[in-house]
Formats: sequence, C-alpha cells, structure tokens
Amino acid sequence: MRLTLTSFALLVVSSFGQPLNDFDEASRDYTLHAVNGVDNYGQTQSSFTVLQIPDMHYTGNPKYPCNGPPFNPCWESNMTDFINELLDQVKPNIVVFTGDQVENTGIRHTAEEVKKAIDTYSTPVAQRQIPWAMVFGNHDEGSSFTRTQMLNYIASRPYAYSQSGPTNVDGKGNYELQVQTSNGKTSFRMYFLDTGVKGSISKKQNDYIRQLAASHKNENALAVMFYHIPVPEYILGPSETITYGHQGEKVSNGPQSGLMDTIVQMGDVKATFVGHDHYNDYCIERRGVQLCYGGGVGYGAAYGSSSLPRSARVIQWKRNSTDEVLTTWKQAKGDFSIEEYLLFKRGV
Repeated sequence: MRLTLTSFALLVVSSFGQPLNDFDEASRDYTLHAVNGVDNYGQTQSSFTVLQIPDMHYTGNPKYPCNGPPFNPCWESNMTDFINELLDQVKPNIVVFTGDQVENTGIRHTAEEVKKAIDTYSTPVAQRQIPWAMVFGNHDEGSSFTRTQMLNYIASRPYAYSQSGPTNVDGKGNYELQVQTSNGKTSFRMYFLDTGVKGSISKKQNDYIRQLAASHKNENALAVMFYHIPVPEYILGPSETITYGHQGEKVSNGPQSGLMDTIVQMGDVKATFVGHDHYNDYCIERRGVQLCYGGGVGYGAAYGSSSLPRSARVIQWKRNSTDEVLTTWKQAKGDFSIEEYLLFKRGV
C-alpha cells in the first residue's frame, strides 16, 4: 500500500507510539510473524519471505552518475526505481540490506547527507509498511557519521528492525530476529553480524551467536545468517564447479575468524548470505551449510557491469504438514521469473 506524504509523516509517530526523537530500542517488539496460507496441493502452509538487497552505495544524490552503466543515461535514481520494482514484485515479509547501504568512504558526506541517503533507501520499504533490517558494510564507515550514530538513526526509522546488539560485543549491529507461527512458537530465525571494514569476526562475536543458538536449541527452528564480507570458505577450489549461480570476480574475503566453525557448532543455520562482491551470485555448500551471495543492486556509486543485470536475492522459508524447506532465487532487473534453488529440506 502506498502512503501519501501526510500519512507517512503520521506513521513515523503512530506506528511505534512515540516520536522518533524519543525512540527507545528496548521498548519495541521485534517479533515477526509467518504468513498462513495453502500450498499447491491444498495443504495448510506457513511461510516467510525475505528480500535481500545488497550493495546499494547510496550517496543521497539521485543524479549521481552510474559507475559501469547498463544504459545511458544512468543515475542513482535508477536504483530507487529498481528497489520499488523489487518490493512490488516480491512482496516480501522483511527486507534485509546486507551492507554498503551508503557510499560513505570515497565521498566526504555531512551527517545530514548520510541521513538523507538512509531515508532514500528505507522510505520505499516503510511506505509499504514492510519490516526491514540491515548489517553494515565496509563502505558505510565514515568520520562524519559513525556506525553508532548511523545505527541509532536507522533503528529509529519506521518499520526498522535493526538493533545495536550487546555493547560488550565487537561491532555494531549483532542481533537476531525471530519469526513465529500462529501457535506463538519460533519456527524461523535470522542472525545478523557486523563484519566491520576488513571482514573480521571477533571471538566475542563468535561466542555471542553461539550462545544465542544454544539458548534456542530446544526450539528446533531453522535459521539463516546475514553479514557483508564473505568468509574464506566462499572461495572456490581450483577444480570446483558451481552448480547454482556464477562467479564474475575474485572473492574479496575477510580473514579466517572461525565463523564457519561457529556456524557448524550452532547447528540451526542452514545458509548464509553476504554481499561485497557485486559480480558474484552463486551458492556453494560447505559442511552442510549453503554459502550464498546476494548479487548487486547498486546503480550510481556502486560498480557494475554493462553485461550483468543488477539483481537481488529472495530467501523463502515454508512449512506444511509434511515438509519444511528453505529455498532461494535471484531477481534480476527486467526478469521477475522465479527459478528456485533448494537450500535445505526436512520432514516434519
């Protein structure tokens, strides 16, 4: 549903029951809810759809020219148009921005310009009353508006589900979100990690998400994880063949930080989703976990190819009376067909 400017201004205050400048993160209910429906065979089904939008690199200037345009003229505003198309076509239950939302390193921004960039990418989501969450990327870093300041501002926006996370854990924005079915039980979970500017996951971060998973072990809920810079396990071996997606550039991974060992120990995470490398959109299995790229959405300051359509990723959890599945597919500019790739399946 599209809102008028007046109703959107009212929504900012009324949807959370308080003005933005009085925002209190601890007072918000961050629980998400699965959608009830029926599958193709008439069985009752619960589902939850995530739209991953990677690497936008917003400057806040709609006329910022494209780096590697697919057509001419090409501006940052083309990205906003594409995001609107994605939201209307996919109709997600949540949007997850996986880093480099703002081009805050190569361009000297003021704090107000950074806020404008955040508003530009989040407003189309909020106008449709869709929850949204994010993790930081390396380009979000900037001296004019720190990660703490950015996250405080982001968390105050309408329908934002991002959280700062524990203050004694490295990084900004380490948290989780729960998806409940109609019986009030958590059936699907999303973890979020900050990989900083170099892709490093600290021991405290590893310990934190391991402890989160341990506290949920009796729930038997499937989970996925979002972060920005890929871990070394995303690197393909010399004789390895990709069966889903393609590699268009070398993996720009962070250091070995033990995250893969942590994920395996957690047991509930069946797939991880990153950004950072705009020309990669493959999934590869490692130790029973699918490691996936989100593609590249960015027009404007984000680098792109004239031969590779901008794209985002959809992740969908579904459960009926017999099966529980995680699937994914890519949504490319100009092509909204669905070619599902099975990430995980089990009987219930």
